[in-house]
Amino acid sequence: MPEKKRIVILIDNLSVGGAQRQVIEYLKGASHDRFDFHLVNLDASIKTLAPQIEMLDIPIHHIEHSGFFNMKTLKTLVKLFRDIKPDLVQTYLFTSDTYGRLAAKLAGRPKVICSIRGMDPWKKKHHFWVDKILLKVTDVVIVNAGNVIPHLKKVWGIHENKVKTIHNGMDISRFDHFRPANEVRAEFKIPADAMVIGMVGRYTFEKDHESMIESMAQLRDQGHNVYFLAMGYGNKHEKLQAMIHKHQLDERFILTGQRTDAPDLIHAMDICVLASHSEGCPNVILEYMACHKPVVASDVGGCAELVVDGETGFIVPDAAVERFTDCFRKLLQDASLRATMGRAGKVRLDNEFTTAKLVEKTEALFTELLA
Repeated sequence: MPEKKRIVILIDNLSVGGAQRQVIEYLKGASHDRFDFHLVNLDASIKTLAPQIEMLDIPIHHIEHSGFFNMKTLKTLVKLFRDIKPDLVQTYLFTSDTYGRLAAKLAGRPKVICSIRGMDPWKKKHHFWVDKILLKVTDVVIVNAGNVIPHLKKVWGIHENKVKTIHNGMDISRFDHFRPANEVRAEFKIPADAMVIGMVGRYTFEKDHESMIESMAQLRDQGHNVYFLAMGYGNKHEKLQAMIHKHQLDERFILTGQRTDAPDLIHAMDICVLASHSEGCPNVILEYMACHKPVVASDVGGCAELVVDGETGFIVPDAAVERFTDCFRKLLQDASLRATMGRAGKVRLDNEFTTAKLVEKTEALFTELLA
């Protein structure tokens, strides 16, 4: 049997996030008979998902990184790479992209993959400057949505042959069992005869809960018996609460706060939405599809690569409140349309966005680079 190739995966932290979820999805289905994995966590204070990786018998190296540029972190990584002797290093998120790529080359490790998860609207000029320089020591950049590539061409000047699109994958077994929908609705005091629109997403500047509040006010004024479940947490909580009160939606627009039962809440929704100003390949849309739900999503990032407009849901221009309201109204009034779109979304998920597809495409790239 050929000797296993050693792969080091480097990530900023092990919090509950989209990139972290995809790393775990990949590692759960990976070919452990062909590859020997090590995972490096650059924030030793955040180990939320570490137990899930330890269950896979994968060593985790926790590093106490801090500061804007920390030479100790760089030296630690160089020594670690020299000890492990990986054949390939793959990085996720900006801090890991920076230190991981630089340390890999200083340690003499020849193959480096950088994983870009979206448009990164928070980045300043100096972040793009760092990315552009380190592109010279990067073999391949993986993006999880094709719509990100024109952005990278613009800000990095990257050539298309250096970019590979690998969409996110979803372990649909997580959605095999749910709490009864009526039990979930009762928890939030939602009447049994009401319709529920819902969104799973942090209360941060990227997510457009504000448009959802305005749309809900319009639906209420049009006489629809509809409630909105917004599952998430974040620094906009008080601002959103004030806006909800201003529109007199205190009972109808529910901010759930942080929870760990997303599948149960999605199952209790009639319509699922992702209103956002910036995305990569959003895992939550795949979760909606796994629950057979019609999806209404903003036309940002890779949303339109997941949702087929008019077939599995609707794609709406960013912050277009009236358009969101129109799509919601169509779905609220047509149970058959909701069911048809939900079924079509699940079929699309099964065919295109499973963990098996993610593993197949990722390992094909590994094999190509290591040949």
